[in-house]
Amino acid sequence: PPGRPLQTRQPWGERREPLVWNGQVVSTRLVVFRGNPGSGLTSDQAPKARAWVDRDGNVLRQELVLLSARLSFERMPDDQVPPRAAR
Repeated sequence: PPGRPLQTRQPWGERREPLVWNGQVVSTRLVVFRGNPGSGLTSDQAPKARAWVDRDGNVLRQELVLLSARLSFERMPDDQVPPRAAR
């Protein structure tokens, strides 16, 4: 929108972090998304979103801040995903 420049997020693989997912401890890489420091739009470097990614590249958990709310999403195990509706 005019007058509201697009803000980009820079992902950084912060560290390895264990995550309890599907009843097991899984080794993940914590990826943190911050504002682009070169954009000049904000100097706030607080994390805007975080994702826990397993060794196969699957995002197991994701958190993001939207306005004043923190949203959290967790991947369902493949055997618990309901079948897609017929088209």
